[in-house]
Amino acid sequence: MAKGNGKIALVADASSGSGEATAERLAKAGYKVYGISRRGAQTGERSFEILRLGVTSDDVVSEVVKRDGRIDLLVSNVGAAHDYARRSRHSCSPAAST
Repeated sequence: MAKGNGKIALVADASSGSGEATAERLAKAGYKVYGISRRGAQTGERSFEILRLGVTSDDVVSEVVKRDGRIDLLVSNVGAAHDYARRSRHSCSPAAST
């Protein structure tokens, strides 16, 4: 991964899972990272700051730009995995196709 050299990164859904891992890796690479989460930070130390805002809120971009003047990297880590997993279990699994 290229060195961030203080560039500003914004990672959606960064309170856990792949979003948290992405944010941690970017921070380790030298980016100043802001994570977005509606739930807020869960327990544990992080090398990035969690902004407790929804990913659809215009306030997210405004807050980061107000703090640092720019956003150099945006990671959209948002999906509907729960709904997809529920539907795919019934229509795409090997058992369903036999």
